[in-house]
Amino acid sequence: MTSTRCLSFLTLPAFILSLNLFLSCNRRHEMPGEEITEHNMSLYLDESGQLYNSSFDNWCRIDKVWYAFGAEADEGQRIWDSGNNGTITMGENNVVEEKDFLAVPGQGKSAARLQTRFVGVLGIGRLAAGSLFTGRFLRTIGTSGAELSWGLPYCYRPVSLGGYYCYKTRSIDRTDKAHKYLKGEPDTATIQVVLADWEGPFTINNAKDIKVDPENDPCIIGHALLEIAGNMDEYVAFDLPIEYRDERQPRYLVIAASSSKYGDYFTGGTGATLWIDEFSLKY
Repeated sequence: MTSTRCLSFLTLPAFILSLNLFLSCNRRHEMPGEEITEHNMSLYLDESGQLYNSSFDNWCRIDKVWYAFGAEADEGQRIWDSGNNGTITMGENNVVEEKDFLAVPGQGKSAARLQTRFVGVLGIGRLAAGSLFTGRFLRTIGTSGAELSWGLPYCYRPVSLGGYYCYKTRSIDRTDKAHKYLKGEPDTATIQVVLADWEGPFTINNAKDIKVDPENDPCIIGHALLEIAGNMDEYVAFDLPIEYRDERQPRYLVIAASSSKYGDYFTGGTGATLWIDEFSLKY
């Protein structure tokens, strides 16, 4: 974020935005835990309040795993993660850099490609959706699922999330027992935003069916969900409004995209593919 000595280099709109963000983030916090301030968010937010690499231009591979951050990114900028650390055990990266099919072409530009795949050998394994989110992949839990840490320290109240997407659906061909009724139906992708005042990042464990529940979690302050269906040949611009439930100040932000809506339940269409590009928070 912008320090006082940098304000002279900003345009007037950028200065006003930076001032508003500073004031909103330095209000008194009522929740316990680590204080969330402009200083500790400056690792991954620029002066206009945009997350590091929300354009999805920067990528690197570490031990065969694709990550949505540049090779030069420090630890504080490694804010995007995926399920690749789980699927790579079978040699698959479900989330990869896309360099040819872009919403905004140009020198050094890239996008993210998320694809639903069956991950296994000789028909034994699990379906895994391509998912990209703010947080960390923690561990694989055998063949039962994975544990993820969702959310970044964040204390603003953006109006919406904008960007571009393109989707190629497939018929749902693999399900768990609870979602057998979906077999043969077209798959659906999702993009969502969660703003919450959790005391820390939310730990997802789909082996134990522990997931974020936007409808019933009292800690959730704002939420937005975009469901994407059909087959597209080009990117579609979107502006996803965030619906707030009250005036509380957030402590954590989740932005998550998935190539299969029910991927957490090992349900989806093999080959369903979601491209996303140039995300930006609107204030």
